[in-house]
Amino acid sequence: MKIAVEGCMHGDLDAVYKTLQYYERVHNTKIDLLLCCGDFQAVRNEKDLESLSVPPKYRSMQTFWKYYSGEEVAPYPTIFIGGNHEASNYLWELYYGGWAAPNIYFMGFAGVVKFGNLRIGGLSGIYNARHYRLGHFERPPYNDSTIRSVYHVREYDVHKLMQVEEPIDIFLSHDWPLGITDCGDWETLVQDKPFFKKEVQERTLGSKPAAQLLEKLKPPYWFSAHLHCKFSALVQHGEGGPVTKFLALDKCLPRRKFLQIIEIESELGPFEIQYDEEWLAITRRFNSIFPLTAKSANFCNVNLDMQDDLQWIGSKLQARGSKPFEFVQTAQGYNPSKSVSRGPSDEYIRNPQTESLLKFLELPYLLDDMSASSEVLTSPNSQITTGSLSDVNEDIPIDDVDEFEEVAEGDVETEDAKFGLLKYASWMERASSTLKHDDHWLFQFFVNRTFSLSLMSSIKENTYHLSTQWSFNIGILVMAMSNGSYKEVENDIMTQCCNNRVSSLCVHSGENLALQTLMGKTSSSFSSSNFLYCFPIFVAVSFYIAASPSCADLSWDFYSTSCPSAELIVRNTVRSASSMDPTIPGKLLRLLFHDCFVEGCDASLLLQGNGTERSDPANASLGGFQVIDSAKRVLEIFCPGTVSCADIVALAARDAVEFTGGPAIQIPTGRRDGKVSSASNVRPNIVDTSFTMEEMIKLFSSKGLSLDDLVTLSGAHTIGSAHCSAFNDRFQQDSHGKLTLIDPSLDSAYANELMKQCPAGASPSKTVDNDPETSFMFDNRYYQNLLARKGLFQSDSVLFTDDRTRGKVESFADDQSSFFDSWNRSFLKLTSIGAKTGEEGEIRTSCSSTNA
Repeated sequence: MKIAVEGCMHGDLDAVYKTLQYYERVHNTKIDLLLCCGDFQAVRNEKDLESLSVPPKYRSMQTFWKYYSGEEVAPYPTIFIGGNHEASNYLWELYYGGWAAPNIYFMGFAGVVKFGNLRIGGLSGIYNARHYRLGHFERPPYNDSTIRSVYHVREYDVHKLMQVEEPIDIFLSHDWPLGITDCGDWETLVQDKPFFKKEVQERTLGSKPAAQLLEKLKPPYWFSAHLHCKFSALVQHGEGGPVTKFLALDKCLPRRKFLQIIEIESELGPFEIQYDEEWLAITRRFNSIFPLTAKSANFCNVNLDMQDDLQWIGSKLQARGSKPFEFVQTAQGYNPSKSVSRGPSDEYIRNPQTESLLKFLELPYLLDDMSASSEVLTSPNSQITTGSLSDVNEDIPIDDVDEFEEVAEGDVETEDAKFGLLKYASWMERASSTLKHDDHWLFQFFVNRTFSLSLMSSIKENTYHLSTQWSFNIGILVMAMSNGSYKEVENDIMTQCCNNRVSSLCVHSGENLALQTLMGKTSSSFSSSNFLYCFPIFVAVSFYIAASPSCADLSWDFYSTSCPSAELIVRNTVRSASSMDPTIPGKLLRLLFHDCFVEGCDASLLLQGNGTERSDPANASLGGFQVIDSAKRVLEIFCPGTVSCADIVALAARDAVEFTGGPAIQIPTGRRDGKVSSASNVRPNIVDTSFTMEEMIKLFSSKGLSLDDLVTLSGAHTIGSAHCSAFNDRFQQDSHGKLTLIDPSLDSAYANELMKQCPAGASPSKTVDNDPETSFMFDNRYYQNLLARKGLFQSDSVLFTDDRTRGKVESFADDQSSFFDSWNRSFLKLTSIGAKTGEEGEIRTSCSSTNA
């Protein structure tokens, strides 16, 4: 899973999203999630600006309102926490968390959510010792005091987070944990931010509650913002204990280090934001002492045994599902053409999301309790923990001076901004249009290269820093290419790269030689290995003129003129996905079978929606969709409207076999995508693992496949895995709840191993390798297993027990090359089943939906 982490958003969603979209295009990759570490500024309209704690002259609508009103849709699932510059009136509506806009989720004042199999925790606001032990006494409309105190972290919220016992994968806080500078390069930090030096040396820089949570939760990743600089640290939790990778990021401005891309191992998508069972149980348990006045919470009488609540929440979520309640607008969105009078509103709006969540948890709605507003808070000294000025982070000269700095450089800054963040998306079109047609590919190559050299620095493991400096380099390169001085610019960028301590990214000299030769600047006296080093990069980023397929039949060179790099793009996508997840090849191969056997090889399986093939329970365990989608997105950039999803599915399965050690073959292309996808067609057209030989022969024959094809294509089970339910018909549960073998065709020792891996009551998600010996290698071991009576499915074992197919099984078990030769022929037939060509079907823009 690729996750983008952003520092302080300051409402500039357009800029961040465009940056990420450009990163995706250049790197042929996909971002799965965006995390924002505060100062998000979810300002819906002019009235929300009155609740934003910034000097009036800096109050600006920015771009969140577009996503709130539906004018724009967030291209990535986005999760954010609050900082100290927020539309606090709106976030108070969503105290427990919820959708601030479609696909944009606020974690609440404190919270834990799930994204896929990752657990993400967050704490909004910043620490201030004067208000830490107080309750949430602030209510809109805010005065000059409460507009600043409303975003101060409260003990109540921290205490709830301290009850979390299940592992947290990622944690977000706006301000840094106290003492984190001890674990990183603080000398460099104070060189860049000299006014931090005293706090760093006195160990007062940061949040005490955040430090407590860091010690308690020990997450692998912790991200922060607030101080407007990049800082990394490694926190070792005890000798031999877990390590937390800490990273703080800057605010979203040109030449600032505000964005980071990380990659985390996870289950395959699609991913979605979901409620966290443990956090809902904690919320329910502590809601009775929710402090809504200046008085602190009384934790003495709270029973910390959560088991009853966990069971209760679990049953409720199982019945309803874990997706958060739907987004609902509670205020009119900003209309640029219609001025609205500013001024705080006395009206308090109950957010339907929050109401629904509290009703679901069977809790009262308390957020509009106005008893606190009548209290006089002039001197609650008895409840305030004393602290020095350094305890009040917003008074350190980091925010009001740095955060809302005015542009002193005038025209220089304005000129620089032309190459900056907001121009990313349009730069490619404008810059490439200034070049001759034959130079377009070279421009793309330079973009890819300068992106690597200029954007990524301070690499630690698989973590990358994304800087806006690359856009300046691209602009310079375009001008240099126009006058032939690209080499000097290339050297400058190489120097800059190394000066920025990313020498590991200063590419092998063979790439420079290849570039020079391709440009005609030097002789061709270089080794072939050097040229091959850069060639895949060149091909992968080349633009081609797209032409609509018109061939009436499948062809061996269908995309030779319309999209010559089509197969290479699919191949590289499959290779990349398989290198990260070795189960991908098996999933892609199974995806092809389930697609071709129903409506033919037309990608009808990929269509989403109620009543589609994909929605049928028989296809619920399929995977690999994300790989197909990734390849399609890249192809739509380079060859829009040209390559069908059906061809991508076939090519991806072909490549999956080769990457796992199977034969490398060519298949014709030119398939078109189907428009019909019906769940009712699935069961009659796919092989059930309990099928008899007669049932399989009948089905394969209906698809134009022979008995030899049946035996050969069953060899796909040499890779991949299966859920326990796929072969549980070979066992029987006795009166004591123990499984016993009832299928005599299965080896007893192998059966015992299967029963250990899949005992009675095993999780529905539990899987077993199809091939117990070489599950990630495409070889002939599957047939050897059949001879040893170790076929996982009944439909496997029957191939050896039936006289009509036993000879072929023995032949393949003895001779792998014979199996591979037969596979080549049968695979060609499989990928041609019911293929739509010519004017049939369509070329989808997105594989999950038709174009209509």
